[in-house]
Amino acid sequence: KAGLPAVFHSGILWDGRESAKFTRPGNYEALIEVPKFRFALAHLSWPWVDECIAVFGKLLNAREYHGDDMAEMFIDLTPGTPAIYRRDALTKLFTIGYHVQDHVMFGTDEEVPVYGAWSREWRARDNAIYKELKLTDAQVDSIYRGAFERFLFGSSDMSGVRAPWMGK
Repeated sequence: KAGLPAVFHSGILWDGRESAKFTRPGNYEALIEVPKFRFALAHLSWPWVDECIAVFGKLLNAREYHGDDMAEMFIDLTPGTPAIYRRDALTKLFTIGYHVQDHVMFGTDEEVPVYGAWSREWRARDNAIYKELKLTDAQVDSIYRGAFERFLFGSSDMSGVRAPWMGK
C-alpha cells in the first residue's frame, strides 16, 4: 500500500545453513497477487537462473494481460553467479526474447566503506559480456541507471542524475 519496492534474496545463500527451500525464484511467483508491487530478485537467482527468467516472463505476461495494476518484477544482477556461469546466465537473460530492457539492474553486495575493486571486476566482466551480446548503449544505461530508477520510483524520476561510479 505504501508503494515501496522490495528486494529479495533469491538463489543459494552462502551462510552454512539450509536455504534452497526458501530462496528459489518459483516461490516468489505468489507475488503476482500483490497489486502494483515492485520487487526484485537478487543474484539472478543462481543456480536457478532459468527459473528466475521463467517467473519474470510470467509476471511480464500478467502485466500485458491485466495492465499496470499487476505486480512488476525486476532482476538484480548482484553477483552470486560464479564467474564461470556469468556469460551463460546473462546470455539467457538478454536473448530469451522477453522485454527485459527496463527490468534488469546492476547490484553489488559490497558495502559503501569498502566499495571498489570487487565491484569494478564484476562490472568489467559484465560489460565485456554486454559488448559480446551487442547490447545498445541505452540497454547498458538502463542496467546501471534506468531500471533502478523505475524500480525505486515506478518511473525515471531521477533522469540526469548520475553517480561517478556509473561511468558512461
